[in-house]
Amino acid sequence: MIISEEYGFIFVHIPKTAGLSVTDAFGKYGRPKNRSVLRSLSRRLPFREKPAQAHFREHETASKMIAKLGRPVFDSFCSFSVVRNPFLHAVSHYEYMKQFRIASTAKKVGQMSFVEYLENRTKQPFWNQTIFSRLPDQTYFLTDDTGAVAVDHLIKFESLNSELEQLSQSLKLPEFKLQHVNKTKSQKKSLDSYYDEQAYNLVRQIYRRDFDLIGYSENLPESL
Repeated sequence: MIISEEYGFIFVHIPKTAGLSVTDAFGKYGRPKNRSVLRSLSRRLPFREKPAQAHFREHETASKMIAKLGRPVFDSFCSFSVVRNPFLHAVSHYEYMKQFRIASTAKKVGQMSFVEYLENRTKQPFWNQTIFSRLPDQTYFLTDDTGAVAVDHLIKFESLNSELEQLSQSLKLPEFKLQHVNKTKSQKKSLDSYYDEQAYNLVRQIYRRDFDLIGYSENLPESL
């Protein structure tokens, strides 16, 4: 995530939605990273902090930012996030987890079929599991405590460059250049090789709120 007090924006970083590319383009306009043991602990404490002091994780949710900053402060920023077609997001995350930095997790997912991976995501995570292991839907990162979308601008991954360029102009950023960073390395496969009826229905179940609130079609896209 990124907070820029100078240019008045907050970027909510959903995993596997080109977040590192966005960070590469917008991060230089944000505040310096201020992570320390004390800052990390303060994130868990129930008191408000100013944007310059508050510590957030890379993939912090909008609801937790609101709780820490206060709704008026959060709403005073232009907030944005990048969202992706759920059918493609699921495939991207599956391939990413097969190369995950925690070797035991990568090995476990690497032994799963796509359907098994999706079934695993429907289960409750263990207390000590990283959120990447059983990733929620994208809406999880975007909503407030009432379940309403709290983020101002949802940038579509499918038109990433043009929408971000338009946003950068409205924010009056001095420079905007988007590069693709951290692209998951995987063998080129067709979408049909991942999706049978069971996988299709599991994605509709896992990403139900994404289809309803973000507005993606429940029809399979033509290609990856």
